[in-house]
Amino acid sequence: MGFTGCKKGDGAVETPGKIIPPVVEAGVKVLIPVQVGAGKSKMVISYTDGLAFSKVEYGDGGSIVIEYNETGKPLGLQRFKDDKLVSATDYVLDDKGRVIRGEMAVMKANRYVLMGHYDLRYNDINQMIGVDYVDLNDRQVDKQDKRYDAGGNLIGEKGGTADFIYGYDLKNGLFKYVNYAWLLTIEKDNSLFLSAALLIRN
Repeated sequence: MGFTGCKKGDGAVETPGKIIPPVVEAGVKVLIPVQVGAGKSKMVISYTDGLAFSKVEYGDGGSIVIEYNETGKPLGLQRFKDDKLVSATDYVLDDKGRVIRGEMAVMKANRYVLMGHYDLRYNDINQMIGVDYVDLNDRQVDKQDKRYDAGGNLIGEKGGTADFIYGYDLKNGLFKYVNYAWLLTIEKDNSLFLSAALLIRN
């Protein structure tokens, strides 16, 4: 697996396709990935000026686009396959600007068909500690709980019959400096990685 990154004053180490590197504060060396992997497993990542994902393009023709409001809060996520919209999630924010719900839909016959939603739970320090997945009949169909260490690192997740324990390299996640990267770890379809959570420190 290959990684490339960028920092202020330098271009991307590699320039495959249309990579839009983010702008970071002067004097701060912050490396963020702009490409991960190679071939069909390759991901090319673009960012907003506010250091949040704007687009993730996969080597298999799939992509994810996230839209934000004028204050930089996430509004929704769209999934494409070969430039054709296949599904979307619209976010509901609370008065603190946190995402508290994702309303999921798929495209069928050129129109959205609702599939249900998920509700997010937070602890007192605004870490997302759980997700409840709900179908159209308001029945809970799945649940995910998250555990953190004292340093704020996600150390475990439990959902369905799976219970995962995560370890970290260099005490920080690969996407530590990317705002809202964790939203992609809770999507049921086409998450950023098969196991993205260990790459993100909240």
